Amino acid sequence: MTLEKYKKIRLAITVVIAMVFSQTIVLSNNYFLPIVLTIAMASLLMYFKSKIKEVLADERDYEIGGKAALVTIQIYSWITSIVMFLLYIFRDKNPSFESIAFTLAYTTCFLMLSYRIVFKYYAKGGSILRSANEK
Repeated sequence: MTLEKYKKIRLAITVVIAMVFSQTIVLSNNYFLPIVLTIAMASLLMYFKSKIKEVLADERDYEIGGKAALVTIQIYSWITSIVMFLLYIFRDKNPSFESIAFTLAYTTCFLMLSYRIVFKYYAKGGSILRSANEK
């Protein structure tokens, strides 16, 4: 399978998931079917991805992705920390500001902690995703 054909299949599957997901929730309040469909379609995409014969990404792509992830985490952490402090300062104006501030604080801590754990795992030579050549 070519990369171009895979991209078209991925787009079609994304459209199907979006349509079914939204219509099922809006019309029938059914949350089970969209979850099952998403898992099934993700499995189907993984199958199609394994059939691609072309190079999907090289070392440069992974390096750029790693840098982008680090910068994104830093930007998110700074922005949420500032917003969290502002909301906490103005908690007297609206009582829900305090809950939102704590939620932002915990999500920021969780994001940084999970990044640190994954970074340590990769630094020790672990690999969650392996390329077709490594298998």
